[in-house]
Amino acid sequence: MSCLIELKQKLESIQQEDKDFFINVPFNEKEQAKTIGARWNPDAKSWYMPAGSDLTCFLTLPHYDWLPESLTPNYKANSYYIASTTASCWKCNAATTVYAIMLPPEFLERDIGDEPDEDEWETFPEMCILSHVSNLPDSAAQIINKLSGNQYRIDYSKSSGSKYWMNHCETCGTKQGDYELINEADTPFTPICPDHTEYITLFHIKEPIELHSGGAKTGIHQTGYNIQTFALEDAS
Repeated sequence: MSCLIELKQKLESIQQEDKDFFINVPFNEKEQAKTIGARWNPDAKSWYMPAGSDLTCFLTLPHYDWLPESLTPNYKANSYYIASTTASCWKCNAATTVYAIMLPPEFLERDIGDEPDEDEWETFPEMCILSHVSNLPDSAAQIINKLSGNQYRIDYSKSSGSKYWMNHCETCGTKQGDYELINEADTPFTPICPDHTEYITLFHIKEPIELHSGGAKTGIHQTGYNIQTFALEDAS
């Protein structure tokens, strides 16, 4: 199924719920938003389409770019892993447990075209780890909150100029950015030595996931992890 067909189905489902639909409109495009019936909610500080609005305009540019990331995921898989290991806090040097999202082989990445109807899903044969995850489905957020004790949560990063799911030191509460934990060479989650994967626990969550991430790091070790199955009822 193409990305656009999936989006159309999601928008039709939202329209049937008969609720206000919030959108991300840049300040310099607010006049365009008004032309399709969007209104400003001063409490939420966001533009929205009133309940019952026709949402088919969001299938084309420029309105497509205003959709929330939850409707335009760029990664998905039939299951996923919550990875856990130990790192040293860059500020207080205390050992702290850190978390990340990993996808199994055969995960899908959105290949973005010039137009929305040109987006397609591309399959990758190897496991990957995601960095700068900006949007998680509610079920995944609930599970990782349970596992991390809310140490892994949405926060603002000055270095990236954006909000994403990031770790926080268990001792001093300082933010632990993904660059030092994932993106650099030989990090706690991406060790150079294959034997060091034994220090990484993967909690296997056996349910589909769609999410939005700044990127997937492939080329990581594919074996040697301490894999555990997470019972979904444990998150409730």
